[in-house]
Amino acid sequence: MSAADPTTNRPTNYCKTCSLRRIRCDRTTPHCLKCTGRGLSCPGYKRQIRWVNSIASRGKFKGLSAPTLEPATLQSPEAVPSTVQSRPLAQGELDEPSQEAVNQLIEYFTLELAPKNVWVHSPENGYTRLVVRLAHTQPALRYAIIGLSAAYQSYASASTTSGFSQKAHLKAITLITDQIRTLTSMGTNGKHTLPTGHQEATDAVLAATLVVCNHSLLDCSTADAVFHLRATRTLIKSHLTKGATDNELFTFIANQVASLDILACTTLFDPDLVRDVVMPRLDSGSVPFGHFLLGIQRITTVSTSSHSKGTPDGDPSFLEELEDELELARAATYMAVGRTLKPSRDAHLSDTTLLIEAFHQAGLIYACRRLGVGSIGGFEEVHRSKLFRLLKKAINEGSYLPGLSWPILMAGISCHGHHNRIQLVRQLCRDLVRSSPFRYYSNILRFLEELWESSDDDWILVARVWENRGEPLLAM
Repeated sequence: MSAADPTTNRPTNYCKTCSLRRIRCDRTTPHCLKCTGRGLSCPGYKRQIRWVNSIASRGKFKGLSAPTLEPATLQSPEAVPSTVQSRPLAQGELDEPSQEAVNQLIEYFTLELAPKNVWVHSPENGYTRLVVRLAHTQPALRYAIIGLSAAYQSYASASTTSGFSQKAHLKAITLITDQIRTLTSMGTNGKHTLPTGHQEATDAVLAATLVVCNHSLLDCSTADAVFHLRATRTLIKSHLTKGATDNELFTFIANQVASLDILACTTLFDPDLVRDVVMPRLDSGSVPFGHFLLGIQRITTVSTSSHSKGTPDGDPSFLEELEDELELARAATYMAVGRTLKPSRDAHLSDTTLLIEAFHQAGLIYACRRLGVGSIGGFEEVHRSKLFRLLKKAINEGSYLPGLSWPILMAGISCHGHHNRIQLVRQLCRDLVRSSPFRYYSNILRFLEELWESSDDDWILVARVWENRGEPLLAM
């Protein structure tokens, strides 16, 4: 009996990623272990909808592209804050997707993207509980989500990105701008508290802007991502000054923005940008990494302060104080995670522990490198060695590398001249790019290669050059 082709009898209900890899899928729900164990995106087992930039999929028009429209001229509406403006879309530029397609893309966001966009995924995830529900009634948020999901699906199915995701992304920006005009005009009419319906619209605009920021990173547009991140700052501060009730959704999104904002500022050097950062709202209950972010922002603020002469150069007591602060922050994170994760999620505890420990060691290395105090008593080397041991463990255990992008960058800026460590970071960066659709991760290795090739190990000089040429370095 001749051996059959292993793909001949392969069930059609394998996940798309396993089918493309030509391996047997274990069909674990909601995501197969063979994908998650390798840090790959598992699209699930339902019928996948792939967007193609053509008029028809069969017949005489098969393969013909839809006509493209020239971008409209950028407007400058007076009612919209300068940080939140976009070009209007021409009528008919985006073919409306069917309700089935919209539901499928929202479900993809719920199952695939929402778990990856928080520090620790649990049933309390605000994206799945709050944001997705609002997307069904708020068009700006809905288009932001389906645009991001369509882009991710193109990556997961190894197909070329269609024009649909970008058009949905642009339409979301236009709808956000229109909604802000409306809300701004209400504010100028002397109303300080928004009605319930308008309150939901405000929350949706804030959530949509955050999703749009994430979408920008898919295309390696770090300058656009910083632009949208600053827009979320404007929206949050406007929201608070109007006396709006701090509801659960707003608090969740504000804490999400704080995480991105503070980590983004670790590689940015504009004092105004650093000063206006959104801070985590620790009075809202369990906030994983909330105290850690406060400690990191303190380091960033000290480094960019006009009173930089007060930086504790050569003062061992400052490093001891900072180490104590971050150790307390680590303990607070463990407590917050313990309240969030259920005992049934023990399989995730190892990855979560590695994540917490890696960020703790990376935070102390960041303090040394940003403030220039790492040579005191071998302080930096102690924590650098611990971080590299954790990163080796991440490779051996197949951990989800995109969650470790910031610790990987901190490891990279601290290993100038150490060949073996450079090789490890180089491997991590390449695996990071392969395991995620976020193209901006490729900038991390480009930046580090430029740093490693220089005779000076001052990463801040290189990062300033990148920022000044409009290509800010990010590792969020």
